Amino acid sequence: MEKFKLDIQRRIYGFAGLILLFVLTYYFMNRMYGMGDGSDAGDFIRGFQLGIFAAMVGATVVRILIYNAALRDDDKLRKLHIEETDERNQLIALKAGGFASLVELIVSVLATLVAGFFSNTVFFTLLGVVLFIVFLRLITKLVYQRIL
Repeated sequence: MEKFKLDIQRRIYGFAGLILLFVLTYYFMNRMYGMGDGSDAGDFIRGFQLGIFAAMVGATVVRILIYNAALRDDDKLRKLHIEETDERNQLIALKAGGFASLVELIVSVLATLVAGFFSNTVFFTLLGVVLFIVFLRLITKLVYQRIL
């Protein structure tokens, strides 16, 4: 259990670094590219970006709080260890992730087809996304075939 405690402490430090990275990235991106062009679309995009960064920071803070609570209470730490090492939960996550990835690929291909009727820029952007998803699935499959 001491090894798991050390792992949790490392995760907390990593998450704290991640929060710092999120905040610095948002700050410097706004300094470099400004706060929007004053249009409704520009303001919407900036608001969306702020919301995404805030959600990432919030989720990371929640994770840190969960880990801190687990470090203070042995029962919570044991429960967290069981949750993370439960084979049934790992299998469910594996199956759900594979299916979600396939659905994501199919929806992306359909979106690419539809975008081709309206905008070349959006079409080629989505085509890049589809190719990335295919490449990522192929690489992970090859890696897992070697590992397992």
